[in-house]
Parts: sequence; structure tokens; C-alpha cells
Amino acid sequence: MYFDGYQEYMTHDDFNYFDKSEMHVNNVVTNYSYPTIIPMAESVTGTKKTLKISKVDSGSDPKIVVVAEWFQPPTTKSNDVIGARFVGTDLLELPGTNLLNKNGSKFYENIDRQNNGFGQTVLISGTNISLTQTYKVRKGGTVYASYQHAKQVISTVNSRKYTISADGYGGVFKFSGTAVSVYDNSQGVSMSV
Repeated sequence: MYFDGYQEYMTHDDFNYFDKSEMHVNNVVTNYSYPTIIPMAESVTGTKKTLKISKVDSGSDPKIVVVAEWFQPPTTKSNDVIGARFVGTDLLELPGTNLLNKNGSKFYENIDRQNNGFGQTVLISGTNISLTQTYKVRKGGTVYASYQHAKQVISTVNSRKYTISADGYGGVFKFSGTAVSVYDNSQGVSMSV
């Protein structure tokens, strides 16, 4: 559901959370499709990274997990943006994003919440980089998730110059001002919830 090797980064608290949750093999949904068949597929792979979306659905409100994995190191390491746009659903809990790299992990909670979704700025660093973002949503509707990489150094303030929009990068982030030419316009993913 996360990525191969995620268990190496798990803390005792992480294990307890999974142990007490509804997350078990029969409830995890990950369907992989090619972007040429479905415009907002559940998994997309670019030249250096992969983005996938999964859900844990046990009949109650689903838990969403978005994973961005770098299989080649990024040339620039700055303030990337990860988040989601919602249609017919909404957040039920504050999203958390974990940056994992060869040196360990860093947890981010501060989000830019908007009426139809949210974004989160993450300062990427290290090597063997993966990001995991988890949150619970109300059942029904669709979640569109996006991870946009900064191709050049950008400040935290300027990384937040966006609105959540269907015609934005990855179907989520419509950047403005100095942020427009900074991000890589990677394809997004989506999942019905």
C-alpha cells in the first residue's frame, strides 16, 4: 500500500496505528492503470518518479494514501507541493505527510486548506526519497491527488501561490505568479471513494 521497504521506517507508534486500524489486506484497494487509457489513473510514472493513490475501504469512510517515490535522484531539492482536490467528498481528518529518505524521516502536518482540497509544501532532501500522505475522507465522490516537483529553488511562501483547480497542474494545483514556471506539471492520479 505504501511502498516496498516502508516497514524499515515504521515507528512503534506507526505499527500500533496500523494494528488498531481497519487496514488489512482485504480492505486495501490499489488498481493500476496506464495513463493513456484513463486520464487520471491510480498510478503514473514519469522519468524520475512514480505517484500512486490507494484507499482502505471497509464500508466506512475511506483512508487515502498517496505515495510519491523517486527512483532517480532529483536534480533540484527545494519546496515541492503535494495535495488533493475533492469532488463530492471532503476531509475528515488532518492530512499528514512523511518525507522518507536514506537518513530517516520528517513528518509534515501544516496544510493550506481550501474549500475544494488542500496542498502541503514539503522541503525535499537526501537520497532514496519517498513521500507518503495519508488522510480520511467522507465516502462518496472522487479524490484527485497531485505531486509537483520544483525544477528550481523556490521559497516556502512562493510555493503556496496556487488555488485548487481542475485545470491546474496534475488536475489540482493552479499556480500563479512566480510559481507558474517553477513546477514540473506532472500528471495527477485519482480514485473514487
